[in-house]
Amino acid sequence: MGRWFSNQGWNRNLLVQLSGGPVSYQIDVYVVARFQFFYSEGAANWTVPEAEAWKRRFANLVYETWSEQWRLDSDISCDPVDVDRATTDLPTSRVRVHAVDEQSPSIGLPPRQRIYALNVYRRAPGESSARQHADGMLASSATVGAAARGELPSGTATASLYEDSLELGPTSSIDGNRQVVAMHEFGHMLGLMHPNDMREDCEMDRSASVCYGQAYSPESASIMGRGQEVRRDDYRVFEHILSRLVVEVPSSGLGGMLGLSTHRLYWFVAGSASVWCDGHYELSSSLGTRSHFTRGHARRPGPAGVA
Repeated sequence: MGRWFSNQGWNRNLLVQLSGGPVSYQIDVYVVARFQFFYSEGAANWTVPEAEAWKRRFANLVYETWSEQWRLDSDISCDPVDVDRATTDLPTSRVRVHAVDEQSPSIGLPPRQRIYALNVYRRAPGESSARQHADGMLASSATVGAAARGELPSGTATASLYEDSLELGPTSSIDGNRQVVAMHEFGHMLGLMHPNDMREDCEMDRSASVCYGQAYSPESASIMGRGQEVRRDDYRVFEHILSRLVVEVPSSGLGGMLGLSTHRLYWFVAGSASVWCDGHYELSSSLGTRSHFTRGHARRPGPAGVA
């Protein structure tokens, strides 16, 4: 068993378990939800077996869609010729992602673990679909204890889905992409945004077409756009979490073997450029310095936004 952590990264609803080491880690990331099932007038009420089957399928799709899509790698220096870098065993990590019913006995939750209210709706025949959404960036004020008392205080992070949200949706009229809407909304529950949500026009209207990526672009084909692909950028949330949990690696040589010396680690998604190194290269270029750095610089804090 690994160690449990909560409130890691910017999304305080996530529960994380870290296991393995020192050169091969695994993080299991859990979204804990209180499922509630509703039906419109004219639709059949949910039966207990139907609700349980929906929850199981949702959890299975989360695991299959989000787990082990990309590996997390680490480094100790932005300098490609750093000698210590060549002789130090740099850890990697794989990621597994889970959706958990807060009533499930399979996992022991901290008493103040934050939870989601995940509302699932069954439409009446002929009823059109309203907007499905998840407030992934909001810190929930609900806890396991509150849920046990039947409370869902205002401020609880909520997700609203339809019964058929687990199916592959219709082809987009914009660029032909298709997605399982529930997995897109789960990305918001992890804390992810649409590819272009930081654009000024998207800040005014989060549902604008351009927020999901330009038509026929890789961003549009991503799961946070209109498609189903989990991209490297989507794994940055796990990079940020791991950067808080595994921060050092023993240095090479006698000091490292005796446990007397360590290097500061920074993490990045395998196959992508390091945000930290990119920022330092840009700085060195603007200052007219060489495009590599001393080991002193390498011991600075890791990726952007992580102290």
